Amino acid sequence: MASKGVHLDASTWAPDGPETQIRILILTFYLLAYRGVGWPFSEEAFDTARRDFDLLNQPQQGAVYNATAVPNKQDVMVLAIQAMRIAGGHLIRPAEQLPTLFSASDNAAKVFAPSRFPALSEPALECERNYYDFCRMHYVSMRETLNGQDQLILDRLATPDTPIHNFAQGLMDFLLAACDPQSAEAKPEKHTVLLANLHRIAFSYLTLHGTFAMRLDFLNPQVQEAANGRLPTLIRQYFDQLEPAAVGELAGDYDAMYQQLYAVIAPDFPELNNDHQLKVAVIVDEGTFMSRDLFTFLKGLHFVKIVPPDASKLPDVIITTLNTSGVLSRYYTEARLAKVRVINWQLAPAQSDFFNLMDTLYAVRLQVVAKKD
Repeated sequence: MASKGVHLDASTWAPDGPETQIRILILTFYLLAYRGVGWPFSEEAFDTARRDFDLLNQPQQGAVYNATAVPNKQDVMVLAIQAMRIAGGHLIRPAEQLPTLFSASDNAAKVFAPSRFPALSEPALECERNYYDFCRMHYVSMRETLNGQDQLILDRLATPDTPIHNFAQGLMDFLLAACDPQSAEAKPEKHTVLLANLHRIAFSYLTLHGTFAMRLDFLNPQVQEAANGRLPTLIRQYFDQLEPAAVGELAGDYDAMYQQLYAVIAPDFPELNNDHQLKVAVIVDEGTFMSRDLFTFLKGLHFVKIVPPDASKLPDVIITTLNTSGVLSRYYTEARLAKVRVINWQLAPAQSDFFNLMDTLYAVRLQVVAKKD
């Protein structure tokens, strides 16, 4: 909390500091503490937040946001926390200088209206509208293709000759230049969601002066992984050549940004991050539902590189349904198998088996990366 400019008031035990930072910290804490299950506020607060979200996303002429049929918990919790803090008299102040990203839409004017918040002046309501717009811009997308919301990010933030765009587009160009020109990674169209996310990240760090609560703060991230290796080195080199005249305060934010940047960039550039990937050989009966589900699951883990069984190349992990060493020795000698993590996979795996597999693969990867670094 202290690193975000927030502390506890010794007389009330309430958080004290910039209101934007407090709200983002509360949201981050609750999202992690409830692990996707349950709701930390009342049923009434949920119903109100859901109605507000639906209203904000209703189609209208010049609509700012795109209709979302089923909002995720974060979408609704942003509004619930905002309402809770306003009810407690904790408001976003003009001094926090959140930018006005859009003029007030008809939908936003209905949600952030004097009838809903009679104690708030028009300037205070504008600050709250600006805060909500900031949150919609702030959180990165995990989608694989651009949606209307991502396109809105680019339309609003990808303005030429601004610090945000110079940083985000400059980093993308820097990474593309480091790729093998013949590889799929070298094609800009493969990274459209990442480009939107880089604009989001630059926007947030510039607006909040280099610090805000993130899930990484609570998850005890492996700093070594984000600081060493080819991709982390490229990120560092990019910062080393930045000019403050072009990107403003972002030029000096490497220490604050590099872990999040690495986490967001790594899935898009597996070849640039090849030294941090876990090489997994799968030896199972192909053409079954089990093998289909296993391969689909592994392909969804960005840190896994599936390699074919090859006697001349030792993988980091072998996943197999063949539990006799004689079968595996057709590919690898006993001495070499002793250096590899062998995971025996079930013919009829349960949902918990997939979670345990991911947990095991991640732990093995950290060991492998640590040896390389």
